[in-house]
Amino acid sequence: MKRFTLIELLVVVAIIGILASMLLPSLGNARKTAKGAVCLSNVKQVGIAIYNFSTNEKGMLPGGLWYGQSPEYRTNDGSLGAFLATEASYPEPSGTFQNFSLIDCPLFTGAVLESATAAETVQFRASGKNDDNKRYFGYPQFNGDPARAPMTFSAVDDASNDHALIELDSILIGNTTTWDGKMSELPRHGFKGGAPYRTMLYFDGHALISTKSLQD
Repeated sequence: MKRFTLIELLVVVAIIGILASMLLPSLGNARKTAKGAVCLSNVKQVGIAIYNFSTNEKGMLPGGLWYGQSPEYRTNDGSLGAFLATEASYPEPSGTFQNFSLIDCPLFTGAVLESATAAETVQFRASGKNDDNKRYFGYPQFNGDPARAPMTFSAVDDASNDHALIELDSILIGNTTTWDGKMSELPRHGFKGGAPYRTMLYFDGHALISTKSLQD
């Protein structure tokens, strides 16, 4: 039986190392793509939950909602989970924080400006507005300002172009201090062609990861 020489073994090891270095980046990209697909699927489920809520509440949208949305929810707060939990088969809100994981993007890496868990991190903006600059989801009472009730689904000007949610980061917000820095510093999905690449949900229920310019 022929035995491999030391040089032959070293050549084989070197070839394996080269192949591994070629494959690992592809595997990393595949994992990122898969996580992005889960994120997109989750956001589409949020869209279905919003529609079902509206159907059950005589056409009203959930709200008032906070401008910035983290996955945490509990009773009587302005989070998506507080309104949509039961529509999406999550536990009913209580006095204890729970996790509405549909808005907890799997691409969360902990790369936030300040220390925070994924559940505490503000990950989406719920600020779709009509042509009169009024927010479709309304808003809770805050700092002495009165609460504003949400609008009806039918009040949305252009459901296919008005976004309900958009993934949030410090570039989108324009500063690093809002919410005490509990937000991603950079877009979760990175950049494409030099432009931020973010998950967006529209009121007609379609969702995409895009560099599309934003509705204010």
